[in-house]
Amino acid sequence: MHVKVGIMRFGKTGRAVATVLLESKKTNLQWVVRQPTLLEHCSVPEFLGIASDEPRLIYSKDEFTISELLDQHPIDVIVDFSSGTGLDYYAEEAAKRGVTIVSAVSQYSDERAKTIRKLAKRTCVLHSPNITLGINFLIIAAKILKRAKFKRA
Repeated sequence: MHVKVGIMRFGKTGRAVATVLLESKKTNLQWVVRQPTLLEHCSVPEFLGIASDEPRLIYSKDEFTISELLDQHPIDVIVDFSSGTGLDYYAEEAAKRGVTIVSAVSQYSDERAKTIRKLAKRTCVLHSPNITLGINFLIIAAKILKRAKFKRA
C-alpha cells in the first residue's frame, strides 16, 4: 500500500522531502500547495529532475479550497512547511477526513498551538518545531510513515 502525501510549501526542506517521497516505493506524493502562483501546474518530478511516470503538480492556495483539492486528489498525510497561518487553509478539513498532519512549522502563536492540540484529539498530529534545522525530521517522518497503518473509507 502506498501512503498518499500532500506537501504545504515548497521551500528547500519541502523540496528535500518531495524528493524522498517521489523516490520511495511506499509513498506517493499527490500534490504540493504553495502561496505564490509562480510554479502553478509545474510537475514536481520534472522541477526536481526526477524521472516519474506520474507528474505530481504544484498548485497555489488560491486555485482550490482544501475540500476541492482533497476531493480531487485524496491523501493520507499532509506535511506542512508553511507558516502558522497554513493551518487556516487545511486543518479543519484534514481533521474531519482523518488526514494525518505532520507540521514542521517553527513557531505557532499560543492560539495556533491550542489548535494543534485540539486537532490531535481528532486525527494524528506530529508537530516538531525547528525541523528545518536538521535532518532529524526526515528520519522521524520516514519511520512514522513506514509503520503507519491508514484506513481507507
